[in-house]
Amino acid sequence: MSALNEILNELKVSIKEIAINNWNDYKNEVISDGNEFLDTIKDDLEKWITDVQSGKMTKDDMEWLVKSKKDLAQLTVLKNIGLAKAKLDKISNDIIDSVSSKMIKLL
Repeated sequence: MSALNEILNELKVSIKEIAINNWNDYKNEVISDGNEFLDTIKDDLEKWITDVQSGKMTKDDMEWLVKSKKDLAQLTVLKNIGLAKAKLDKISNDIIDSVSSKMIKLL
């Protein structure tokens, strides 16, 4: 298994933990939308991992880049069940924060 796949698996576990611990009423939807977000930024993650490991960029740079992708967290499944925008924003922030902090720990 490649390093990227291992990291993606760890990030999926992190999203699952956020879903269960913070959003249990919507855990399946949060997991689905969180995994969709990871799929959307997968190519970027691969480049950023390589850049951090080679010293071309810092972990702080990578964290900023992950957070800059927030708009790509569409949360389609959660929107379809009619959650309020404030709740969608909180879930989106939780997913982004989880991914960025886990990336820092893994690298």
